[in-house]
Amino acid sequence: MRKWLFLLMILVILPHTGALAAEPNPAPVSGANDGNGAYILHPGDMLSINVFGYPELSFPNQGHMEGLTIRPDGKLTYPFLGEIAAKGMTVKDFAKLLSEQLGEIYVNPVLSVNIMRFGTDRIYVLGEVNQPGAYELDKSRNLLDAIGAARGWTKDAAKTKVF
Repeated sequence: MRKWLFLLMILVILPHTGALAAEPNPAPVSGANDGNGAYILHPGDMLSINVFGYPELSFPNQGHMEGLTIRPDGKLTYPFLGEIAAKGMTVKDFAKLLSEQLGEIYVNPVLSVNIMRFGTDRIYVLGEVNQPGAYELDKSRNLLDAIGAARGWTKDAAKTKVF
C-alpha cells in the first residue's frame, strides 16, 4: 500500500448547489458577518420572535413550541404577512423589516428577534481520518472543525496535502 494517501475533504452545501449560480450576489455562508460583526442569517437558522402584547404573533408560543426556521429558499412564513425573505439579512435588519410590515396591520408593534439555533451544513470528510463520512457542522465551518468531527487524522495522513 502507498504510505502517502491524500485526505480529500469536500464541502457540499446541499441547498445552495443550484441557487448560487443563479444569484448575481449570493449571501455569505453561515458564520459570516456583514463587516461590522453582525451575523448574517441563512437557511436553517431558527428564530425566536417576540411581538410585545401580541402572543399570537410571537414564536415560540402556546400552539407552536419552536421558533420559525428559515427555509432552504431563504424565506420564512409569518402569520398575516406570508412569506418574508430573511436570507442575507442581519438580525437587526430582519427585525426592522418585520416591524415595518407588521406596522401596516398593527399600531406601533414592538418586537425582538433572536437566533435560537444556528443552521447546519452537511459536509463530507474522506481520506485518512479516523471516521470518514458525512457530518453536520453548525456556525463555525472550517477545515479543523471538519477534521475534528471525523475524529482526527490517522497516522498515515499527509497533513500538508489537504484539499
